[in-house]
Amino acid sequence: DPFPKLIYCLTDGDAQAKRNAASAVRELCKHSKEIAQSFLLQKGHIALIKSVETCKGQNRIPSVVALGYLGAFEEKMAEILIQAGVVRVFYTILETERNFILKS
Repeated sequence: DPFPKLIYCLTDGDAQAKRNAASAVRELCKHSKEIAQSFLLQKGHIALIKSVETCKGQNRIPSVVALGYLGAFEEKMAEILIQAGVVRVFYTILETERNFILKS
């Protein structure tokens, strides 16, 4: 199970380490609902949300896309993300980010 190490990397201080870990999570979770559920059960979405909060610019993109994949499989998974505060984080990006790619 690669998720514990990836979650650790998402909490690292280095923005590039966070970006790479989020890219790996994104690529793993997009393939099946079961993989995405495993990541949610290990509270990995909390680390992704914190990664979005602490990274800036292009480094946020893999985390944002990974969160999108996690919430897309079923309504219950989306509700878990909403309860964890993902809407607030996305709102902050829309209000403060200058990079138009992130806003779209």
